[in-house]
Amino acid sequence: MARKPKAKPKPKPSSSTTPTSITPTSSTPTDAQLEATILTLTLKRGVTKTICPSEVPRLLCPSTWRACMPRVRAVAIRLAKQGRIDITQKGQVVVVVKEEDIRGPIRLRLREQGKEEDELKKERIETGAGGSKPT
Repeated sequence: MARKPKAKPKPKPSSSTTPTSITPTSSTPTDAQLEATILTLTLKRGVTKTICPSEVPRLLCPSTWRACMPRVRAVAIRLAKQGRIDITQKGQVVVVVKEEDIRGPIRLRLREQGKEEDELKKERIETGAGGSKPT
């Protein structure tokens, strides 16, 4: 009887999903750490893909990530206002005036070079996403 060849070992998950510059911390991460992690993850994904905001505290403080979520959202809003990232809901960019403007699940992505907030507002109105059409 011929022997069956041994099955190849399954590849181990690569560490490429975790950027090397991000190190978990046992304490509460600072806003600067949250900002750097958001920018690192979104840069790694590129302008066409998004990240879930919960990925950020899960990397930095895995045991207490839920408690960090309000601060992650606040930092993301600040980055969006600075024009560095986009906040999306259901695939559409959300133009944030104040934090209360966003309810429900959001995603974050790197802002496309040259896209200004006025263009994003116009894009939302033209697609009918969020808001009424101008009269």
